[in-house]
Amino acid sequence: MKIVRFLHGKDSSPANARIGIMLGATVFDYSAAHQLYEREVAGVQWPIITDTVQLIRLGRFTSELLNRILDWMSDGDRLDEFMHPEYRLLPPLRRPDKIIALARNYAAHARETGSKVPTEPVVFCKTSHAIIGPDAPIEIPDGIGRVDHEVELAVIIGDTVREVRREDAYRHVAGYTILNDVTARDLQKKAIAAAHPWYLSKNLDTFCPIGPCIVTPDAVGNPMDLAIECQINGETRQKDRTSSMIFDIPVLIEYLSKLVTLEPGDVLATGTPEGIGPIEPGDTVTCIIENIGELVNPVAERANGEKYLAGD
Repeated sequence: MKIVRFLHGKDSSPANARIGIMLGATVFDYSAAHQLYEREVAGVQWPIITDTVQLIRLGRFTSELLNRILDWMSDGDRLDEFMHPEYRLLPPLRRPDKIIALARNYAAHARETGSKVPTEPVVFCKTSHAIIGPDAPIEIPDGIGRVDHEVELAVIIGDTVREVRREDAYRHVAGYTILNDVTARDLQKKAIAAAHPWYLSKNLDTFCPIGPCIVTPDAVGNPMDLAIECQINGETRQKDRTSSMIFDIPVLIEYLSKLVTLEPGDVLATGTPEGIGPIEPGDTVTCIIENIGELVNPVAERANGEKYLAGD
């Protein structure tokens, strides 16, 4: 099942965002349907929930519940009331607490950057202010130098966990999405040469496209054997399978949860394959992962003094 956040029709106000389920080319308004279901079936008056992270924290983000509400609406011939053929997708996660990212988790990518293949996970963070959704522009400040694309499979944590054993790791996954770890490469290299952290190179505004949806684990299949690809203007630059990761998802969750409490809605970006390269204003970046979809973002030049606000 593919879960999105969206605005109906030509609505441009993030305050009116809804959580939806993709049904073909149409979005089903799950926010409104969930509220109605709880009131009429469970006798509970829930506020309308429009934030996916909140839905996960409340334990309401499960395939069982999603399907139960869809079936209830279908049995009552009410599906059409909640369908939206015209919509604009937003980032599927609005403000996750943590975006934990892996560096050099594909051996060929480590070698192309001139780095040693790691013997334990190399971890850094992106921050949620950099998030943008599908079709929103990646904005490059003038004079920043080379900026690269990095397509990644992102894992969404489903509950609060510590010290998870790798054999139990998948029990704590709410779903999967696509993340583009956009990187100001010259800025990063300068920081590394000076033995400084490279936070800024990963966290400029708009440098974390994510989406277009969160796919539930039952619909993804084996996350460790998915085709992953990045195209620039239709030309393939990165192409691999997630099976090429050095540290797989269970190992990463075990490793991280020994040191850091993982919380509902946290994002784990699992690293990028070989083939990174520069993007420039005027380009279109398409990140593709099998069984999840395509995340498409144009690249633009940031106007002088203008700060891009994701507004969401």
